[in-house]
Amino acid sequence: MRVSNITYYFPTKDDLVLAIAEQLRNVNNPAFTSADISNVVDFLKMYRTIFYNQYAYRCLHLSFVHLITQNAVMAKDYKRVESKRREQIIGHLLMLIKNGELQKMNDEQLKLLIGNITLLSRFWISEGRISYSNFSADQQVEHYIKVLGNFLFGYATAKGKRSINFFYREK
Repeated sequence: MRVSNITYYFPTKDDLVLAIAEQLRNVNNPAFTSADISNVVDFLKMYRTIFYNQYAYRCLHLSFVHLITQNAVMAKDYKRVESKRREQIIGHLLMLIKNGELQKMNDEQLKLLIGNITLLSRFWISEGRISYSNFSADQQVEHYIKVLGNFLFGYATAKGKRSINFFYREK
């Protein structure tokens, strides 16, 4: 494809980056919204899908901090999406608590768990690029899904721990 064709549709780099970010959001929306999260296995499967999507759009995540600090439109859009995603994660975690998969937790514990999940979600690709560059995409995704499972393990009930162990054996 010629550069002139690209610049016709995307006059600036920012326009192109925003379009790519919107595509990623659109492929992740079904994972966040249509997932029936009744146990930890469902939650980890949802994140496996999200991590594969993120890997496919890794160019965004490898430049995440720069993009957010340099592009006001993207920063504003990200804040809006981040708030929505946080609410979705809270809903999923509260369902796991209700279903006896996670221990009851106070607001501070819930914030810390969400912070861990969000931190991992945002930066696992950069960490993988640095520490696990010899891993395939599948190996990287599975490694970081196990990291997420380990975050959850500390909050899991006996039932939730069985679910996490089942998930590890299933793959």
